[in-house]
Amino acid sequence: MNQNDMNDDVPKAPTRTHLKTNLNNRINAQNLQQTKVLTITSDKSSLENAADMAAKKALGTAKLGSIPSLNTHQNSDLDQFRNLSISSTGSGDAHKEAEHAPILQPSQIITSSVSKTKQSANIIPKLIEGEKIISTCEFSNVTSTDIVFVLPDNRGVSGKLCLTNFRLYFRSDEYFNNVLRGTSHYLVIDLPLGLVHRIEKIGHLSSKQNNFYGIFIYCKNGRKLIFAISARNKQDKSRKVIYDLLHKYAFPLSNNLNFFAFCYKQRFPDETGWFVYDCKKEYERIGITTKTSDWRFSSVNQDFKLCDTYPKLLIVPACVKDEELKQIAEFRSKHRIPVLSWLKFDNRKNHVALLRSSQPLCGITQKRSERDENYLFKIFKLNTINSLDKLYIMDARPVVNAYANRTTGGGHESEDNYKDCEINFLNIHNIHVMRESLRKIFDMSLPSVNQYVSNQPSILSSNTLSSNASGQAQSQASSRLETDEDKNFLLNLENSKWLNHIRSVLNGALKVVKYINSYSSSVLVHCSDGWDRTAQLTSLSMLMMDKYYRTLRGFEVLIEKEWLSFGHRFGVRMGHGSSDHTNQDRSPIFLQFIDCVWQLMQQNSKVFEFNEKFLITIVNNMYTCQFGTFLHNNESERDKYDVRNKTVSLWSYINSYKNEFKNSSYIEFDGVVECSTSMSSLQLWTAYYFQYKEVIDDSSLVDLPNELSESQKQANSQVKMTNYNMNTPILSSKLFGNQSFLHQMVSQMKATVRSYNSPQSGAVQPGMVQDSELIRYKAESAD
Repeated sequence: MNQNDMNDDVPKAPTRTHLKTNLNNRINAQNLQQTKVLTITSDKSSLENAADMAAKKALGTAKLGSIPSLNTHQNSDLDQFRNLSISSTGSGDAHKEAEHAPILQPSQIITSSVSKTKQSANIIPKLIEGEKIISTCEFSNVTSTDIVFVLPDNRGVSGKLCLTNFRLYFRSDEYFNNVLRGTSHYLVIDLPLGLVHRIEKIGHLSSKQNNFYGIFIYCKNGRKLIFAISARNKQDKSRKVIYDLLHKYAFPLSNNLNFFAFCYKQRFPDETGWFVYDCKKEYERIGITTKTSDWRFSSVNQDFKLCDTYPKLLIVPACVKDEELKQIAEFRSKHRIPVLSWLKFDNRKNHVALLRSSQPLCGITQKRSERDENYLFKIFKLNTINSLDKLYIMDARPVVNAYANRTTGGGHESEDNYKDCEINFLNIHNIHVMRESLRKIFDMSLPSVNQYVSNQPSILSSNTLSSNASGQAQSQASSRLETDEDKNFLLNLENSKWLNHIRSVLNGALKVVKYINSYSSSVLVHCSDGWDRTAQLTSLSMLMMDKYYRTLRGFEVLIEKEWLSFGHRFGVRMGHGSSDHTNQDRSPIFLQFIDCVWQLMQQNSKVFEFNEKFLITIVNNMYTCQFGTFLHNNESERDKYDVRNKTVSLWSYINSYKNEFKNSSYIEFDGVVECSTSMSSLQLWTAYYFQYKEVIDDSSLVDLPNELSESQKQANSQVKMTNYNMNTPILSSKLFGNQSFLHQMVSQMKATVRSYNSPQSGAVQPGMVQDSELIRYKAESAD
């Protein structure tokens, strides 16, 4: 948006820099409507500051999760790498867009002649250890390819595309002005290929309309990217080559390739990441063999023959022999027998147990297993301080689902058969419900292209409009967009049910804590197979009751123990390396657990040694496949592929730079940490879900090519000589919608929407509200 002060009635933003113009220049500009330029306001000092910022962040960021290599050696083939050239217009046939994809006209592409003089090697990203540029021979069939990144408002940004075996890297030809920060940066898309959910081709060359065709990339973190490609003719296979390369390296398992983690050989100061968790030492810490002899270590699963999704070492009652365990395993789904997760001791060394397992195989005929019933009875008897005289079985499923599982051979325990046991259903929904709920959250986190296009005129529209009229029209359109987006925010949030699901998981964990801590009753937790909701409940309960797990290293141990060693299927749930995006087993179970941890941190900020950046780094690297920590589905598979010896652990990176992930306000607390689960207390984790909801400020786009001042021309020449490594590749932080209005509404309904820049901020104080102003959330108690 370019607006001058020709009319005194039009307010002028104090922070925006505008080009001096006059009526004659405006008339002359009409003859160059197809030419678009960018304002460049950074000077030499700002570039140096950007370089300093880039150097400080040289070892990765929480948003991306990729860690640049300390090795500055570049690939010898960089000079030979063929960059995909960009132009403002394209020839050849256009395409028929997919229903969800915007239509990009050639006149909407933002380019400048300055970029044409830049060297190809400048767009190569700084490679991390093991990363390599895709060989030039694979681009031999690509000729005269034009690449444009399509913004959410349907404008195109010309730039250059680089593909490696780890990432897709796109950089605009020109700088974008970040008015809020007073700096200018390239628009950079730096996407680890492990984040790609699916890739679609949009349009085809036989279309009669004069539009581009291209590629639509859907990401696992909700991001959606569109690249428009202009082919010269039907023989130009540019899109096919790019699509095939993306498909090959984004989905290595589907293409008989290995994960990038097996190529990544970066060495960190702390190389003990794979030794963070030692099963025997951890259970000795909580009291096994050191405080009690009622439990023992069993090696019955040393070769994974008892259960291929359990760890090698199991903790079971000392009075139960290994042969009995093999018989009990026949009555549990996936052979996942009840085993110990954690012990709580009182002052007299009496203990209460937290156990986990899978569902019993009762079936429609309600089969029984006396060995399984006796096994739970022996566990019950080990608790000598049980005030309620019961072993509580927490079934994470809704009762309807538990009954329905009988038709597939599963089911649940019966209180008639399991004496001294009480069954509680926690009403936590299955993986399919959670997947759909998160999809709705991601839809909220990204701007609606159709809505934006219909409400806001293109910034690249005709230059015949006067400066004031154009500015007023755009301001009105922007206001309409903000109003529509804000008024639907709370409705969309409620429809997603995401916070309701977070509440259900937290309520389940709080119930486990209550029975163990307040009633001294042992608890067995299970769902269907015992590797999703079960892991959520046991790990959250332990986090609330054991201060060690609230430390940075302790939380790493908790993830290794309750999630990785006990077989949460990260490979399947995250879709690592697979192109089958329709797989119904994908689900954000671990992300939901991290969200619950974040909720605890907001209400108890000082009792956690780690900060929000720690959580975001874990979640982002769960997808990228840069480290071996979250690869594959269980310990057995990781042993098969020798992950520990052939990849780097994420904990090695984090523990090498602990201060980056520590909470400066941390105070060690011995007690039990709880939280309120009323809807007035839960918050949407905007720092993660909305981390890509950003747009380039409109004031950085100027459509007056003849109005460049001499100082700006000088700035252009400086940019041409500036190496891309000197600039921090970020986008503007401006959000779609009126964020202040959003916070006001959320404050009135007694909920807090956090800002990424204030990770430890407290809850917003509730204010007075009328029923007509917003959609209320019913505040319900934790019970």
